[in-house]
Amino acid sequence: MKVFSKMLITLSILMMLLGCEEHDEFDSNKQVFGLADSCYRLKHDGAYLGTPFGVQPRSFKGYIFNADANNASDIFITATDLGTYLLYGNKEKSYFKAGDKITEGREKGGHYIDYPKFLESEMSKPNSPEDKMLLSPGEWMVEQGDNSNEVYLYNMTSKQWLAIAYDGKLALSPIKDHPDYHTEIVLEEVAAQRCHNFPESEVNATGQITKKTWPNGELWGLADIHEHLVPGFTGPGSWMHGTPFHKLGIEHALHDCEKHHGIGGSRDMYKYPGVAPIGDPNATLDLGAIFSGVLNSTPMYETAGYPDFTYWPAYDSVTHQATYYKWIERAYLGGLRLITEYIESSRVSCDLLKKIVPKTYERKSCDEMVSVDVGIKRLKHMERYIDAKNGGAGAGWFRLVYSASEARSVIASGKLAVIIGLEIENPFNCNKIGSESCTEKFVQEQLNKYYDKGIRAIFPTHKFHNSFGTGDGTPGPLEVFDFFNDGMFRDYMACDQTNGDELALFESHQENSILLVNNKPDDSNYAQNTRIDKMTKDFKILTGEVSGTQTRANFLGLILPIYEYSPSGHCQRKGMTDLGKKFVKMLMKKGMIIDSSHYGTNALAEAFALYEQYDYPPIMSHGKNYADKLLDLGGIQVTSFIENCEAQNSPKDDHAAFRDNYQTIINHPTAYRALAFGHDFNGIAPLPKPRFGDNAQCDNPQNPATKVEYPFTTYGGDFVMDKQVTGNRVFDMNTDGLVTIGLFPDLIEQECRKGLTDDMLQTMYRGVEGYVCATQHRQE
Repeated sequence: MKVFSKMLITLSILMMLLGCEEHDEFDSNKQVFGLADSCYRLKHDGAYLGTPFGVQPRSFKGYIFNADANNASDIFITATDLGTYLLYGNKEKSYFKAGDKITEGREKGGHYIDYPKFLESEMSKPNSPEDKMLLSPGEWMVEQGDNSNEVYLYNMTSKQWLAIAYDGKLALSPIKDHPDYHTEIVLEEVAAQRCHNFPESEVNATGQITKKTWPNGELWGLADIHEHLVPGFTGPGSWMHGTPFHKLGIEHALHDCEKHHGIGGSRDMYKYPGVAPIGDPNATLDLGAIFSGVLNSTPMYETAGYPDFTYWPAYDSVTHQATYYKWIERAYLGGLRLITEYIESSRVSCDLLKKIVPKTYERKSCDEMVSVDVGIKRLKHMERYIDAKNGGAGAGWFRLVYSASEARSVIASGKLAVIIGLEIENPFNCNKIGSESCTEKFVQEQLNKYYDKGIRAIFPTHKFHNSFGTGDGTPGPLEVFDFFNDGMFRDYMACDQTNGDELALFESHQENSILLVNNKPDDSNYAQNTRIDKMTKDFKILTGEVSGTQTRANFLGLILPIYEYSPSGHCQRKGMTDLGKKFVKMLMKKGMIIDSSHYGTNALAEAFALYEQYDYPPIMSHGKNYADKLLDLGGIQVTSFIENCEAQNSPKDDHAAFRDNYQTIINHPTAYRALAFGHDFNGIAPLPKPRFGDNAQCDNPQNPATKVEYPFTTYGGDFVMDKQVTGNRVFDMNTDGLVTIGLFPDLIEQECRKGLTDDMLQTMYRGVEGYVCATQHRQE
């Protein structure tokens, strides 16, 4: 064959080139985009890359250029980022990667090509930090050749070019363009169905996007305005497992969680009694069981991820990724058109988890703003990744947006608009009331900095008090965490003595401190007041008397405060700080989305006074509307189907919480008739549970007529949805519940079968218009 005879003649020159230390520079002006998720044959000078019988190249499995098209291998090319790719031998189920450097023999200075079944990454390596994606020897950049279908493949780790060796085998060369050493390769596209073995989740939706606007031109689609996509990148490793994407694929994004959660999930703190869900007034935090389980590696569940998913994602787990990008895509095809993604992080939780569940590696800094930077970086990578897998820059369905007008344009084009927000304990690390470092000037500078980075929504406070005001911290373990956040215990008062017209979402009636309460009644209805006794029953870290009217006790070396019992519960006395009020004005001036769901009771009252003064609509993405004041200002009501079980002897169309929210907007004189969702996936929040099967969580049998029947047609009528399939796991809304965001369309179908009217459905599918309108009002 012509190419091989030519190479044999110039073998001495070739070997000299392989030992050369100079590298050709990759020409980014000729970088090739748009190859991803397509099937190709590699061809050169009439010869195809294949695996003929009897040929076993040094480095594996028979890949060699030969003249027989019948033995050509189908190579699946998929993206890791814009312009960078993985090469995957479809039939052989193996990757192309740079192997070890050749240190002797006639090819000294080059590299082997290896063909592993699995590419190692920071996710799979036991002691590797996961806040950075490691460069993989399986990643390639592609440069356009002189002819339209001719390319050069550049390995990103070895910084060498894929080359055809003298005998037709693949190797790497430091030199791209030499007359006697061939690196130019023709990519010959073949039918997509020839490549089908690359690991990935199915979408299981058939159709084409047609629904974009209502007949009057208003935006059409569902809005989910409180989600967490990237906590697997930004949280401590023993908390959330899994990521919404990984450049090397689902095997890395959703791999076995033993690295994070220990043998049998024994380090999964949120699986122990009393830890989750946060805010359960009857939860008893059993510290003895937690420490015993962690120390003894007590198994709680099977940790297998893709492809088996033997336990997770599950209705009773809040620590496993539920928003993988293919699952988001299924929700998008089912009508989801807007997400507000809140980057979350907590320095206190991170520090404590690292002490309780020590690791052999440091996953990330516990600095919350470092986590924010990582989250922003990963979201932008995720956008590029989805772009690359759909044809190139801007071609993807997942679009980060930075203004209301941009969101409107994206949604009107039939794509998913994604807004980036912050839900952290201490924005800009301003954790102390009266902090000398968090001056008005500093806060303004930091706000400008993170606005420029893309942040458009923010919670000024979360669970703990910080430099801006009090958070809504639920009575319970968070009371102790609040002390660790800034060195102060909460200053409580009776909730019925606050200035709030409506109590904050989590500071609710008949919730007293778990610490020490004077004059508490013996009535068993107030058993929550003795939770600290129960917490420490099996783990003796509390000294001092824990009953009656004692004046002081010592907990972990801390002097605990004493609060008077209140029939209305305990709420925080302090509200917003002066700096916090100035911060809200800064946010309003920039037209940002101010999420007020996590203010303490008095802080919430003061925040709404500011919103009313400046006619500025906030957001309460966890629900409620502050006695309709949210709607008075032009905000949007958030709803849910969390309590999705039909009550005993109830009518078929029972969904009480949703009906309450629906009637609220129908009866309000000025509210836009729209409802948004705030599912809070990956946010340690409850979600609709299974209603049928062995895991049914309803107190009474459910009407079989309300089961989701697969396949079903979406409300928009443009897609038919079958059961979501990922690896060997088949998801069913009836028996799984809303365990991934991909089952959002199935949840809507379930509620339709339970009796939602068309008018109710319209309010949900006008959610994007309502949310974008409110945002435009802020930015005008």
